[in-house]
Amino acid sequence: LDGPASGDGWKWRNFNGPSRAKRWGVQTDLLNRTVNPDTPMPAILVALNERMRAAAPSLLAAFTATEANAIDYSKREGHHLGAHVDDRQLSGPLILNLSLAGDATMTYTHDRSRAPPVRVPLPRRSLQIQSGEVRFSWQHGIHNADLPADRRVSI
Repeated sequence: LDGPASGDGWKWRNFNGPSRAKRWGVQTDLLNRTVNPDTPMPAILVALNERMRAAAPSLLAAFTATEANAIDYSKREGHHLGAHVDDRQLSGPLILNLSLAGDATMTYTHDRSRAPPVRVPLPRRSLQIQSGEVRFSWQHGIHNADLPADRRVSI
């Protein structure tokens, strides 16, 4: 997948917070409420999908990723992930997050109630699966202060 220094498809973005990113698969057009084919998934991500299904077969038996976003956060540059809920209609019932480099703590806040925030550690090499109530009713984000290392990369 290469690093941001390679210049191979990594782009500056400021969608839900500043970072560098690379994307594959379908493109979700939130303005027009459509999902369009874009870049095919590379073989390494297809293989990764199979490994994730094997790691959690009860949750992921029928899961096939149609979109993947690699995100490279730099603590030093002030990067973060703003609190949000992925689109409830255009995104699927599961959101997966594979932490590749750098630990982080994700904060969940309920979208419609005053429930206290929930902080979840995301260690390097962990797989997070959002489904059900968490997927649809809790915003998730990562504050810059919750990036203990200077760099975090996730897919």
